[in-house]
Formats: sequence, structure tokens, C-alpha cells
Amino acid sequence: MNRRIYIVIVGLLALIGGANAQTLSVEATEGKVGEQATLTVSLVDAAAATALQFNLSLPANVTVNESGCALGNAAKNHTLSVNKMNNGDYLFVMYSMDFTALTDGTLLTIPVNIGNGATTGNGNLNTVRSAKSDAISQQHQNASFAVNVVSYILGDISGDGEVDVSDYIGVANFIMGDTPEGFIEAAADVNKDKLVDVSDYIGVANIILYGNIYGPVANASRSAAQMENSNSSASDNLIYIEPFKADANSQATVSFKMKNTADIRGFQFDLYLPKGISVVKDAKNRIKGLLANERKPEGDQHTLTLSKQQDGAIRFLCASMYDETFTGNDGEIATLTVNIAENMAEGDHPILLKKMKLSETNIGNCYETESRLATITISNNSATGIRQLATDRDSETYYNLQGQRVNKPAKGVFIKNGKKVMMK
Repeated sequence: MNRRIYIVIVGLLALIGGANAQTLSVEATEGKVGEQATLTVSLVDAAAATALQFNLSLPANVTVNESGCALGNAAKNHTLSVNKMNNGDYLFVMYSMDFTALTDGTLLTIPVNIGNGATTGNGNLNTVRSAKSDAISQQHQNASFAVNVVSYILGDISGDGEVDVSDYIGVANFIMGDTPEGFIEAAADVNKDKLVDVSDYIGVANIILYGNIYGPVANASRSAAQMENSNSSASDNLIYIEPFKADANSQATVSFKMKNTADIRGFQFDLYLPKGISVVKDAKNRIKGLLANERKPEGDQHTLTLSKQQDGAIRFLCASMYDETFTGNDGEIATLTVNIAENMAEGDHPILLKKMKLSETNIGNCYETESRLATITISNNSATGIRQLATDRDSETYYNLQGQRVNKPAKGVFIKNGKKVMMK
């Protein structure tokens, strides 16, 4: 299985020098293999030292990013020199040309790269020396700190040793704002971008079905032209709402469209509605959002989940657990039923889509758009009943009373051009 490793570096280092003892401490930190962690070294009881040097040794496959080392407030008037020695240790030297004394506090930060194969071991500071303005040096005791390596299975957000449907559901819950107990966020971030979103949701499904985060290695059902879609950009792949009109004191269906040149398997975005427009919920208190039928692939298994966030946004999350992508390149992808308040002011009101992400089956191809603005124009025509909001509906477009577009309406009551009609 794919495993990810992070190391936790902990320890307290005592540098003993008789009456003028100094203490260096290394803060606890953690880092994942292939990424970078930061060691923070602090100084206590500086004892008027103006210069300090030590050698730093680290476990195998853990290395210092020399150019990223930086002095802290305890040595803000000092100069830092870092050099890797032949034995693999790093020599750190801090000094002041005008003999300014070191002070208590953060001495320096040391970024370390966590390489493949890092295992549990010890790091240490050795050959530690300090000097005062009289240039008399003093040697201090060496000490070590522990480096603990902990592993987890990529995609196993529960830590039970397996990646299964519970992890798939758990990632969805986390994205929607309901964090499961014991959730391991690092395990859920399968594409390593420091965010858990629709790409990771699809990635966990890929692990369950195909044993890797990118899905099937080869898919004979996709044409060569489709496989080239990985060169698409965010501007070629997005969800939008066209400007529309609606009456106050009505219930309406908002249409979301997706434009895409890539093969999109899933998407997510946050919807911000203006004051006076509220979502309609079903008998189970769920927000009434639905996928449009026209763009679903044959035998479609996509699911659409909606949840209200703390900032008032309605978050949409949609994906298929299988390697299914939406059909077509532009058109309605989902609908949402809303109420327009009776006292909503006439005129233009903004509707905002934010944090938009569209992902292919290969989650390395994810298209992000920070925000997209639409406009709803409210009129006060004293109309009642369900109103359709999009402006591009032709005379033969029907919706059922649940807000779903219907191609060939059978018997019953439907919505056509914002009005109820009876089909016999």
C-alpha cells in the first residue's frame, strides 16, 4: 500500500558550562516524507555570549535546507554561517562583528527536508562552543534529541489499516464541514497539496477501486483527443450561472452550468446567495439541489451533496466513485430550488461562486477558479408559484415540481416558462 511518513522531532538540549550555563531547546515539529519540516532552536540563559557554534547531525535521509536557515530575535544583530561537512554534519556559526550579546528567545530556524527512507533515530548538537567579547571560548556538553517516525496508509483517514468506503464517506463529510472522530487529515490529503477537497475525494475512491490515487493506468474507452485534455486550463473548465431575472415572492429553480474541455469526474464550489433568497429543503431537511440528467454518463453513479457552511455559503460536492465523467462540453450540470422573499428589493443582486474546483479521474489534473460572479435581477410583479431563472430556456423546456428539467413530460403538473401547466 502507499504509505506516508511524518517525523516528529522533539527534545530539550542542555549545554552545561559551569557558572555560565546556557540551554538550547529544540521545539517539537513534524514533517511528511517528501516535504519540509522546521527545527526551531531557542536559547535560555544566554550568559552574555556574543558568538555560538555547534555541529548538527540528523538521521539518515533528513537534510538541512542551508539557504533557508534564518536567525531569530535572540541573534537579530548577528551573522549566520551554515556549512555541510565531510562527515554529513552541518556546522552552524553565529557571531557579531560589534560583539553584541545573544539574548534569550528564538536563536534560529532550520528547515529540514524529509527524504524517502527516513526512519526513527536521533539527532544531536555536538562540538558546541560559545565566546564572549573577550574572545575566550567555552566548550559545552553535547546532547541529543529524539526523531520519531510514524507511518500511516494514504487514504486511511480512520487509521484502521485499510482504505475502504468508510474513508471515502469520511473525506466527503470532512469537506462538507462535518469532521469524523479520529480523522487523519494528512492521510486524506492524497494529492499532497495541503488541502482536502474534491480531488482527494476522488483519489480515495481510486485507491479503493484501482489501488492508486490516479485511477486506471490505461482506459481504452477514452480517445486520444480526450487524453490530451490534461493541457486544459482553469478558464476552460468552470461552473457558472448566467445573468437571470426573477420575481419577488416566488419559488424558483437556479440553473448551474458547466463548461469543460477536460473529462470532469467531480466538482465542488461554494454558493453565496444575496439576502432575501433562501434555499428550499425537503422533508428530511436536506437542501434541494439536483444533478441535471442531460450530462450524466450512461449508468451514472454520481452523487451530489449540499451543506450550509458557517459563513453562510452552500457547499456543493459532486463526484462518482467510479471512473465516470460528465458528457458534453457545456450545459446544465445541476439545479437548486430557492425562495425569493416578498420584500426583496427590485434591481440587480450579486450571486457569487467561490472555491471552485473541477477534477478529472487523474487527480493531478484539477482546475481551480477562486470566484465567479453572476447577477439576478429582481422585479416586483406580485407573481406567485415556481419561476424559472435562466434566460436561455426555449418554449419547449419543462421542469417538474421538484425543479428537475424534463425532456418529454408525461401526465401531471409541470413548469413551462415560469408557469404551471397541466399535461394530459
